Amino acid sequence: MNTVQVPIYKYVTSLDNWNMVATIRPHFKLSTKYSFSLMDRLFKNRYINKVFWCKESDKNFGWSHLHLLLDTDFNHSEMKRNMHLLNKALGYKKDSMLVGHVDKVRDVNKYSSYMCKHISRDSAYGILA
Repeated sequence: MNTVQVPIYKYVTSLDNWNMVATIRPHFKLSTKYSFSLMDRLFKNRYINKVFWCKESDKNFGWSHLHLLLDTDFNHSEMKRNMHLLNKALGYKKDSMLVGHVDKVRDVNKYSSYMCKHISRDSAYGILA
């Protein structure tokens, strides 16, 4: 990890209660400005306590997706239901497929490490707590 990634990784892994991971893969090109807007919208939801997110570029030039590590109050064990709730929290229809993947956190350290490897001085990422 580089000098930007290490302090972010240490901070994120020091926080408790991360319970969900998600991936946002829109059917349109995702700008940095819109990424920040989506995360602000998500964080305003009363069931979202913390969000760590980063934007990862796809191999197709200009396309990208977001990785999310979440602390939520969702009490549904059914991940499809949680996906619907996240889509709605982002302002989309529950079955819009904007959120394409949702799962329980299995290892915060590994997932945070994976997310941090995409962070540089000019990348888009954020921690909302």
